[in-house]
Amino acid sequence: MTSIDSPTIAIDLGGTSIKAGIVAGTEILVSEAIPANSRDGLAPQLPRVAELIERLRAGINLKPADCRGIGMAVPFLVDTVRQRILSVPREKYGDACGIDLPGWSRERLGMDLRIENDAHAALLGEWRYGAGRGSDDFVMLTLGTGIGCSVLMRGKPLRGKHFQAGVLGGHLIANPDRGAVCAACPSSGCYEAESASQSLLREAKAHPGYAKSALSSEKVVDFAALFAHAGRGDAVAVAVRDRCIRYWTALMVSVIHAFDPDRIVVGGGVSEGAELRPVLAAIQEDVNKHAWIVEPVEIRAAELGNRAGLIGITTLFTHRPQCI
Repeated sequence: MTSIDSPTIAIDLGGTSIKAGIVAGTEILVSEAIPANSRDGLAPQLPRVAELIERLRAGINLKPADCRGIGMAVPFLVDTVRQRILSVPREKYGDACGIDLPGWSRERLGMDLRIENDAHAALLGEWRYGAGRGSDDFVMLTLGTGIGCSVLMRGKPLRGKHFQAGVLGGHLIANPDRGAVCAACPSSGCYEAESASQSLLREAKAHPGYAKSALSSEKVVDFAALFAHAGRGDAVAVAVRDRCIRYWTALMVSVIHAFDPDRIVVGGGVSEGAELRPVLAAIQEDVNKHAWIVEPVEIRAAELGNRAGLIGITTLFTHRPQCI
């Protein structure tokens, strides 16, 4: 029988990996990640997800009856009322809209499953336990392989008629004339295409000094490598980093004008293995100059790291429905 202290099984369905954990409060009791194989669709992954859940439960001798249920954070537009998947990004889990995940969980695992957009899940984690504490009006941006966005307004995630309000902030158009093609949305020149990690190697190679740059020797050009070489004065790394900062600043000014938050919390791959403070300080200075604001909006680093989605998804079971 579950109680207020009962754990939740949390799944973070990513594009490159599927993370799972058994979570009690902010403590992840046990966790594991498996390759996502997202281009193959969602249905082929569900047996693997079920095996992963059962393996984690067995590892700590946890019975289904002792869990609150399964919370799954997904990179989709989700109807959280009817618990349906409405739309998926290009080239990831293309069959997901036809899958009844709560029904699958009841039949295969005998457990209640609830789904939530992954950006909202990260926001809920930071709101309850991280850098969003004390604010009921903030925006969460996750900068990494993509750009995730979620908006908390008056203590509730912004949803909209089609459950897409706020979460498509990374796909606002930044460069309509000669913008890069986005790997996720149908547009070109969105903030994700221009300043997520998919842009880094492209922009570095376009720089005339690339052949002599330390970035040319990197097997993977990610934000950790970019910030490290920029910190050492590599001219190409500095140029690409500063370009990202300009786009991120413009995005933040846009979401400030659109949603009127008192805080923006920044997480995602941009903060993994990289020194984020000087980047956020530069963004804060520019936001203060360019945003039309009544009061200052604080730009703050996320505190939960890659645990935000796993921790946040548990709030589907632990907090009042009207708050989520």
